[in-house]
Amino acid sequence: MTKRIKPKWQLEKEQNKKSKRGAFDSINDFANSFQEVFKNLSKAFHWGYDKKKSKDAVGLLTSNTTNLIENRTDEIRKKTDRLSKRLDELERKIKEG
Repeated sequence: MTKRIKPKWQLEKEQNKKSKRGAFDSINDFANSFQEVFKNLSKAFHWGYDKKKSKDAVGLLTSNTTNLIENRTDEIRKKTDRLSKRLDELERKIKEG
């Protein structure tokens, strides 16, 4: 596909049109680029915020799971201690009896 080359008179006409509106166009371009920067900053902020929220959620889930496991482990340890004490008592009774 070939690029269409504009005739010289058309280029001059466009240049004259641009030079008449040049200040306005440059201000407009500046405003548009400024607006684009803020959009990108906003997206970056929200992405980071969502990322932090998801990290917090994962952290909360992890800590809850860890607490549950620790609590369950403590319960198992207590039961084991009770059973071993009971076993010791029964063994002593058998030896005495």
